Amino acid sequence: MKKIITLLIALTLLSCGNPTPNPSRGDGDKTIDTVIPPPPKPVDSVPVVDTIPPPPPPVVEDTIIPQKPVYAIYTLDADAYGIIQGKVTDAQALANRYALEEAIQDAAEKQVDTFKIGVFDGYFDVSTVTSQTNKNFYPWVEGINIPSDFNLVMSDSTYLRVQPNNSPRYSLFSLYFSDNTYIEGGHLIGEREFHTWSGSGSDEWGHLIDINSSQNVTINGVEAKRGNGDGLVVHSREFSFKENYVPAKNVLIINCKIIENRRQGISITDGQDIIVEDNYFEGTGTTVGNSEGTNPRFDIDIEPYRERSKETGEIIWYEWVENVTLRGNKSIGSDKGSFIVAGGKNILIENNHVAQGMGNKASEGVVIRNNVCENYDENYTILPGIFAGDGTEVYGNTINGFSHSVHLSGENVEFHDNEARDFRSAGLYHRYNLKNSRIENNTFISNSPKAYAMFLHLATIENTEIINNTFESVRSALKTVSVNEGNDYTFMIEDNEFKSRDRNTVFKSSGIKFVGNHFNNQLEFKESTDIEVEQNTIESTTDAIVFKEDVGTISIIGNKLITGGKCTEAKFDPANLIEHSNECIYQ
Repeated sequence: MKKIITLLIALTLLSCGNPTPNPSRGDGDKTIDTVIPPPPKPVDSVPVVDTIPPPPPPVVEDTIIPQKPVYAIYTLDADAYGIIQGKVTDAQALANRYALEEAIQDAAEKQVDTFKIGVFDGYFDVSTVTSQTNKNFYPWVEGINIPSDFNLVMSDSTYLRVQPNNSPRYSLFSLYFSDNTYIEGGHLIGEREFHTWSGSGSDEWGHLIDINSSQNVTINGVEAKRGNGDGLVVHSREFSFKENYVPAKNVLIINCKIIENRRQGISITDGQDIIVEDNYFEGTGTTVGNSEGTNPRFDIDIEPYRERSKETGEIIWYEWVENVTLRGNKSIGSDKGSFIVAGGKNILIENNHVAQGMGNKASEGVVIRNNVCENYDENYTILPGIFAGDGTEVYGNTINGFSHSVHLSGENVEFHDNEARDFRSAGLYHRYNLKNSRIENNTFISNSPKAYAMFLHLATIENTEIINNTFESVRSALKTVSVNEGNDYTFMIEDNEFKSRDRNTVFKSSGIKFVGNHFNNQLEFKESTDIEVEQNTIESTTDAIVFKEDVGTISIIGNKLITGGKCTEAKFDPANLIEHSNECIYQ
């Protein structure tokens, strides 16, 4: 039987007698004279419309939360639409989804600006393919669709739950080409611990909020919990190189709680001008009940899809991400990592507090600054506190705990003015290629009995400066193994402070220039060549510099050697040792 729904809408006048213009609908500076009739008496079982003045937009740091002028509020009457709350059959959960969408559409057609859901707890089937002719799953068909020019405001007593299912995909909320949309509050709950596996794969695509080719979207203060895939996903409908490509754009995700989602907290695979700010992440990718997490298991993963052309060898970006800010978020207890940037351009990560690793692997113009990364869990060894690839600038960060504090790789990396403490294995650990980069004014200090302050291992380092840092550890403050082995690359270690209880060793390495450093312990060379040691101060209770086993060309010039043994000690006759102008002080 067709529902007769009465919306009681009142327009609130400004002091001049005109409603607030709504730029998102193109009202601009229009003037409309409106006479407000007296409010009619409430009618039982009819949704009630409350009239309130538009609230001022709240401000968080430098980010303004967009909020359209509120002309009227429509409050959902679940009974009027036949929505049954609590646990229900699959058929009723599907009927609930149809009914909620009908209520939303009714409000949208009547141009109600804000749709409210108060005390509510219900299940919705958003996984069943309902088409009789097309058996493909489309979230914008089967999910709860949120239309354009729409405010959805849920209370802290609002719970929308995904009906348990065996589908590899679902989206509880679908924003598909949905522009000028605002969603606030409420609890969106997935079904990961009740999911029945489809048998056709990892079933990792069950998302709670799906933002697809939508623009001017705000998600504010929503809890997204226990999705079988991601809490939220931001992407676009078509490939980035197609004429009909419409990117997701101007998306703000703020003040949300994103808890125990099985795959990711937030995935951003395509979009522009996206801010993720002041959110709380917990337990991403961890095991919940009998539901194990699945990779990648990051709180935030920025990862546009790409392939390398078989014909030209060039990278083809099927998706593209640009201008993203991750700011002021807090993350604890994710299974693998906090934030990863694996593609895109112009990404800023600042003022976050995380308990797992973060960094950039394959993006342009990434800045990681003023974050706190802390992890004292000895079982967490997956990632360092910060990892940085091509074109990344990293500064002002505090990195405490972790097995390794920092991994650097690629070209044009700037790592400066950071502080790393209490690392269990290595502070600065390098096992990759590094070129045209600079590591400056950092502090690496640990009292862990197994820690090296700087460990360069199986690496190539070219045209790079490691300058004016403090390296302090129990084991070697400096250890290199197989660095630039078999090539002619060179790099500079200059004006650093090395302090340790154990000797410093250079093994199977070449192309290193030590200039102006201070070592408080012995410097030892084994199977290394093309090494320059100039104008350093080396203090040792035993021999200051020791050469062992097949040392090639090494120059020791103009150093101050303070020793309790010999200034230089060769365990064999080095063929190409250049040694002069050194000051030797016996203690």
